[in-house]
Amino acid sequence: MVAGDSAGAGSRRQLALAEAHERAAADARAAAGRYGIAEVTENWFLQWSRSALDLLTQDA
Repeated sequence: MVAGDSAGAGSRRQLALAEAHERAAADARAAAGRYGIAEVTENWFLQWSRSALDLLTQDA
């Protein structure tokens, strides 16, 4: 290998690794957002269903 080729190859590998990590981080942020939306939705539904149950059973 010619002098400098090894360093260049190492540099390209590190850049590729950094790009892969950036993609993984973006995917993780997107997943976190989806879980956050699911949390809000599930909490809303739980409150709604409890309120509905209270309304249905208050005269019983």
